[in-house]
Amino acid sequence: MRRKQRTRLLATAMLIVAASALLALAAGNDGVLYEGETLRSWRWQTETEFPDQYFALLMTPADLRLARLALPEAVWSSHGDELARWVEDPDAAAVVAYLGEAPTGGYGIRIRQVRVDRGIRPVVTVVVDRRSPGPGEFVTMVITYPVDIVPIPQDGLPQGTFTVRFVDGQGRVLSEQRVAAPLRDSASQTPSRSLGRDSRPGAASGVDVEPEGLLRVTGYGEVTAAPDRATVTFAAVGRAETAQEAQQEMNVQLNGVLRALEAFGLPEGAVRTRQFALNPQYRYESGQSYIVGYEARTQLEVRLDQLERLGELVQTLVNNGITEVNRIEYGLQDVRAAQAAALREAANDARWRAETLAEALGQRLVGIAEIHDQSQGAAQPVPLTAMRAALAAEDASAPEFPPNELTVRAQVLVVFQTASK
Repeated sequence: MRRKQRTRLLATAMLIVAASALLALAAGNDGVLYEGETLRSWRWQTETEFPDQYFALLMTPADLRLARLALPEAVWSSHGDELARWVEDPDAAAVVAYLGEAPTGGYGIRIRQVRVDRGIRPVVTVVVDRRSPGPGEFVTMVITYPVDIVPIPQDGLPQGTFTVRFVDGQGRVLSEQRVAAPLRDSASQTPSRSLGRDSRPGAASGVDVEPEGLLRVTGYGEVTAAPDRATVTFAAVGRAETAQEAQQEMNVQLNGVLRALEAFGLPEGAVRTRQFALNPQYRYESGQSYIVGYEARTQLEVRLDQLERLGELVQTLVNNGITEVNRIEYGLQDVRAAQAAALREAANDARWRAETLAEALGQRLVGIAEIHDQSQGAAQPVPLTAMRAALAAEDASAPEFPPNELTVRAQVLVVFQTASK
């Protein structure tokens, strides 16, 4: 009898263990909203982070309008229709990962996984793979706009306010976004795109009213400013049959240009070294590769706060043997002043939206429950084609680089407390 009891107990324990394992497996997969291909061969081999990169979860028409402002025309013309189709579908949302304007081919970005980590403060984690060309890799000399966009089911996302965190394969955070999910009808579990039963034009306008007297609105602000800073990225390059000779040739060019920059009158700390590489150069014949020489390369950047001297600076680089001026970026010395102005405009816009909706619904604003800054910065680099004039003879006049106005955008999510009039 005891043997039969032990057998039954052992069998019951095994069933419990098996059931627990199945439940754990199901729970682990339940949070994955999207699973893509794992690109193990991809490597991010540069320290450069493109300032105009854009990561976002788009759930509402208001999100779509913001993406239209943030993404370049080259991306929007190719993907705008599918983005609109997914965002306008009440059962779907779209995840966007835009690497930024890349100076050459060989760059890429891919969304590997989207998962929901539930808890007291739920987080939607988006894992992305990025690729940059390796040293000596042959790439096409054309500006590219690497982007990946995937749809996900909206009913798998957390309710209320949650964080969307974009990370790379090593877990490094690339961007964070605070999101307020659209309200869902308790019976159908579909997102509510309007306020109650009001179907008048403009009644939704990207704003959702929650129970218990809460009104959630998104405000937008935008200011333009004339740039007063430029950053020029260039490379000193040496090529020779041996590694030592290539490095010596590069050092001669580098020392000459550094002396010229010192004479140019730049302040201390304006010149920074970004990257050094020494790579063999190959020739391929009959399926075999042969080392035919070496290339030594040092990448530097120069910060210039006198934009009227930008053409003179580029010509100084060219006159001292620099043939690779890779990138020019405009910026602001006091970017926080522009950001503050955009945030104030976004806050005023949020209050205006809330007051308009509250008045229409017979409510009044009595306080603020939550405020979230959802802004993402943007920069406007000069296209590489604008630099071709600089690569001329030594006696050529200094090229001109007319600066464009910079646009600084802000977005805030505000949850107002409401009460009846």
